[in-house]
Amino acid sequence: MWLGMSAQTPISVSYLGHFILHPGIKVGTEFELKEWGESGANKVSRLFVSPQLGYYSAGGIQRGVFVNADVGFRRINPDNIRAFYSDLSVGIAYLYQARQISLNVNVGTGEVSDENWEGTSYLMPTVSYAFGRGWSERIGWFAKGTFGGKVLGAKESEIVVMMELGLRIMVGE
Repeated sequence: MWLGMSAQTPISVSYLGHFILHPGIKVGTEFELKEWGESGANKVSRLFVSPQLGYYSAGGIQRGVFVNADVGFRRINPDNIRAFYSDLSVGIAYLYQARQISLNVNVGTGEVSDENWEGTSYLMPTVSYAFGRGWSERIGWFAKGTFGGKVLGAKESEIVVMMELGLRIMVGE
């Protein structure tokens, strides 16, 4: 068993709102590093790592793709799959953001041509809080808020806010 991987692996798929309003999608998985506490005590703590991949678009003038890895702490009740859980995590992301800097429009036909895009890469530390609940042993929902700050590659400091609403699906045996 590598990094606490069991026969079932969680896959998360979520609607991602970059600055809440710009639509996107995010997929990820999770590997348990450590678990402690007793299930009879109704609360177990878990330390996990979660790699993720995401994409968003902001009105056709900005697009972003990112790879992120979180290390988090979760409190759960393993005896009640429908009980709420909460996570607190920190991570690091690589964000590639492309922005449209110019385009040509034919006034007579309305045809758009010669779009010019500028891309920039950023390193972005993040902090996240999530909560969720299981519907069954195989599927549940979650909501997650993430705050990050562009550090490397940024011309000036910029805070990034992302909200997610998604499904957590257990795949495997």
